[in-house]
Amino acid sequence: MTRTLVWVTRAEPAIQTTAARLTAMGYEVLAAPVIATRTLNFAEPPPAAALAFTSATALAAFEGRSYHHLPVFTVGDATAKAALRQGYRQVESADGDVRDLAALLRKRAPPGRILNPCARETAGDLAGELGERLIQWAVYETVPQECLAEDAQNRLLREAATGRLVGLTCQSPSAGRAVSALLVGADFRQLRGALVVFAASQACADTFDPEEFSEIHISRFPREDALLKLMQNRLERQPSSPPAET
Repeated sequence: MTRTLVWVTRAEPAIQTTAARLTAMGYEVLAAPVIATRTLNFAEPPPAAALAFTSATALAAFEGRSYHHLPVFTVGDATAKAALRQGYRQVESADGDVRDLAALLRKRAPPGRILNPCARETAGDLAGELGERLIQWAVYETVPQECLAEDAQNRLLREAATGRLVGLTCQSPSAGRAVSALLVGADFRQLRGALVVFAASQACADTFDPEEFSEIHISRFPREDALLKLMQNRLERQPSSPPAET
């Protein structure tokens, strides 16, 4: 049986981790990022009682600052493990989404303000959950790629021309917007129609036009494990079966 091709769109270096997991699951993988991250030159942030990270990218951009004595709270386990590797001694994971992280911070963070190193444009509303207690501090930005690599584009077009479905993992709204911007026009109509989108959140799914793409499925939980399980369940069904989750 021909293996399904899965296009992973997230930025380096995280794309390699996802690609390796998909390869181990038996899929043919196209690791072709549509976004890149760029660390910002930022001033020393104000004093805080704790740190909150909603992504490993923010953690990496913040690396080198002398805050290892502060307790760290992360949205997921992968970011928590990365914080421990960086030398943070007290780390707790919400193992969920931004609302779960906010609940953990309200319950476990020490009194005082919480510093949240983050993207210039944030996806979740942690500030809305915690109000003035949270200090959001932009340490990186996400920029869309101007075009797909030629070899990646040709491979996707060849696959779409066979009539087979192609999986696409979208793990951030910025990646979703970039995919939609890159695949505009009649030249990509067949490819858009072949893509089965697996979105990590509703915000990711909202960046795709459901009338243009073959299918759009949304993970119940914004974690990679849940996203890949959803993808596996759909791609290993017969094409004629109804979607399990949309």
